[in-house]
Amino acid sequence: MSPLSLFRLHADYGQALLTRSEGRKAAAKVKQKMLEPVNLVLDFSGVQAATPSFLDEMCNEIDVGLRRHRDEGTVVVATHMGREVVESFEFVLERHRHSLAYTFMKSQDIELLNAPPHLVETLQAALELGGEFTVPDLADFLDLPANTVNQRLTDLLQSGAVGRERDHEAERGKRYRYHTPVVG
Repeated sequence: MSPLSLFRLHADYGQALLTRSEGRKAAAKVKQKMLEPVNLVLDFSGVQAATPSFLDEMCNEIDVGLRRHRDEGTVVVATHMGREVVESFEFVLERHRHSLAYTFMKSQDIELLNAPPHLVETLQAALELGGEFTVPDLADFLDLPANTVNQRLTDLLQSGAVGRERDHEAERGKRYRYHTPVVG
């Protein structure tokens, strides 16, 4: 599994994440943190508000980093977001047509922002499996065909809500082991 990298936005940008130019600076830090495969935690502790333009810049760079490390176990989760930050993120994610794994304030439960119910169900099932699983494991758990689970995992992978790595113990074909974010 990839190492953990924590990005505390309040430390660099204060209580309000405002301008697109500040967002570009934050995106540059995200890029630096995601040069190698990593489990990225975006810590919004102390942040009271974030504009869509700031978050848009970060989301663009997160998308690039996730594509770069698609099969190397990279996940992204936001933590400690207040309601105002969540609402801004939902607006930006809708434009990007993505979801984002997050924990709300003091909760350690992982949820999804801007996700259809079937993806929420899939992530919850993956978490119930202990956070590490294969497609057949999840398909059996959800009682769904493997191709349906594969499509759902593709969407979750693009959002950073799950990571995957090649399963070198697979006996045939190209198989992956998936994992969910670990926040603690």
